[in-house]
Amino acid sequence: MVQDMTLRWVGSFLLVAVICLQSVLAFAAEPLALKKDSGFYVPLTPYLEGYVDDTRELGIEDVRNNPDDFMLVTTRYPDFGLTEGRVWMKASVLNSMDVSGTWRLDINRQYYSEIDIYLSSSDESPRRLIYYTNTNNFSDRQVPDRLLGVDFDISGNSKVDIYIGFRSDSTSYMPVGIGTPEAVMSRHSQEHTINWILNGALLAIIAFSLMMIPVIGWRLSLSFSLYILVGFIYVFHADGYTFQHIWPHQPMKINDPLNLSFMVSMPVFGLIFSRMMFNFKKHSPRFDLYLIGFIAMAACIALLSFPIYQSQSIKVFAYYTTPIGSITQVVAGSIAIRRKLLGAIPYTIGAVIVLSSFVYATAAHLSPGNYNLDSTLDYGHMALIAECLAFAAAIVIRLSGLRRERDRALQAELLLAQDKLKLSSDLQASQANYINARKMSDIRRNQLSSVSHDLQQPLASLRQALGRIGGPDEDAKQQMYTAFDYLESLARDQITAGKIGTTAHLDGSLERFPVRTLLDNIYEMFKDEAASKGLNFRYRPMDATVTSDPIGLMRAINNLVSNAIKHTEEGGVLLAARRRHGRVRIEVWDTGAGMTQSDLDRYTLRHEKSENSQGAGLGLAIVTEISEALDLDFEMHSKPRKGSSAFLYVPHSA
Repeated sequence: MVQDMTLRWVGSFLLVAVICLQSVLAFAAEPLALKKDSGFYVPLTPYLEGYVDDTRELGIEDVRNNPDDFMLVTTRYPDFGLTEGRVWMKASVLNSMDVSGTWRLDINRQYYSEIDIYLSSSDESPRRLIYYTNTNNFSDRQVPDRLLGVDFDISGNSKVDIYIGFRSDSTSYMPVGIGTPEAVMSRHSQEHTINWILNGALLAIIAFSLMMIPVIGWRLSLSFSLYILVGFIYVFHADGYTFQHIWPHQPMKINDPLNLSFMVSMPVFGLIFSRMMFNFKKHSPRFDLYLIGFIAMAACIALLSFPIYQSQSIKVFAYYTTPIGSITQVVAGSIAIRRKLLGAIPYTIGAVIVLSSFVYATAAHLSPGNYNLDSTLDYGHMALIAECLAFAAAIVIRLSGLRRERDRALQAELLLAQDKLKLSSDLQASQANYINARKMSDIRRNQLSSVSHDLQQPLASLRQALGRIGGPDEDAKQQMYTAFDYLESLARDQITAGKIGTTAHLDGSLERFPVRTLLDNIYEMFKDEAASKGLNFRYRPMDATVTSDPIGLMRAINNLVSNAIKHTEEGGVLLAARRRHGRVRIEVWDTGAGMTQSDLDRYTLRHEKSENSQGAGLGLAIVTEISEALDLDFEMHSKPRKGSSAFLYVPHSA
């Protein structure tokens, strides 16, 4: 125990000795030697002494006459912690040259409540360089820069003391440097370039987000854009650019509350984006309610920060709201990861980066003088960009996942569409088969009706001929043979041709035959029917050879003669053949009731007939179809109550 106590006393003694040695060495240091080099710039921290006036009543003469109150600034940076007093700092500088020169005191602060700077020498009274408060505006500054600067002259071979008295509502951090005006301007120009590059990156991310509206939807894109925009405004304002470029003629006292309001607005829009990104209303309803409550509270604080900035309570709430909001974003990312939501990992990484910037800033404020507070703003600036890039990556990942889900859905729809198409094709094929079957059925029905129609007259002639056969009548027998031959040829042609319809037996085979042979048979077939109705059936044949299908031609003439006898009640019927223009014209005349031209056109269609007709309505249709199949010209003329005439033109063979 004695040994431990001894070690402690020795350690304490050594620590005190080191501190005293540092103080002695520091006070023994030479003043800062100034140079006229255009690149000359020196931070004043190693040459600074500081003193805090808690009463805020001491003036320049008071602090100048009490040099023992000042203590050497032994920290890395001039920071006196959170204090409501006025801080006084002094440093000695020496112009060892023979000529006078101009240097610039670089106060690296954007905002302050009050600042008073004096230049003092041993043989002169203190000379005030500037005195600004937060009621001044930017246009009052001697040097038009976002960071306060003041130029001063020192005569050759002169040593002066610089006194800086200042007060701030936020922090007592006051980095000061001295350099030539050219060096200070060059230093600030480099800072401006870096800041604008970083701000440009934020604006580029905003543009990217807005371009993504058609892809990710306007809600998510707009919430992300607003979050980045508020962050951009906060950084832009904290860097002092609003004071310099937006409202240079407004008092500086509006900047601190605006800075606080913009800072609190960031978690508001950040958490709105979180809700849109991960749809916590669906995936975590309780956490979503917490988010809504926190967003509402933070929004109220952001709105109240400006009008009641002087309230200490609102400051406390505001300063605690921002890091709590950052922690909430990390929690939101953790919940999203646990729910395995798309984009959760990069989102959480971005939130952790921003939270680390708050941790760094908190550590800097809790340990004044050991951290560069300017770097906390730079860290926050970089962290915001990194977070935005991470959030953008989260959106891209979410978009890619949604696209994959959409592609899978489209693939499923495509397979379903292919199945539907196959079913539709099968249905169309079935419909086509059904239509073909219907057509075949109709054609076969037409075929049967045509054959039945053509068989009626031969059968009638056969019955009449059989009635007259009482003995060995050769003419009657020949008539029977002719009718039988006709019936057999019809049946044979229908079976062997393998075709369907009125022209099924017509295979394009033409023959040369005497037209009279065909007409004689027709005349013999119908003369008894005409005689039974009391009609005068006249026959005017001619000897000529024609080229055609004898069966088809016989069917056509047979239907014309049958119609003429059927529709004539008195008078007569004429069957004749004449030469006309190198062809043989077969003519059928009657003295029947006749018809109008419109009725004639209608009766050439199948199953069209007059109301008084007892037939099937096929005669003229069969003639028309056979004429077209055999390439014969067919004409028919008729007038009501005057009868009808029909002409078939058959090629003549020499």
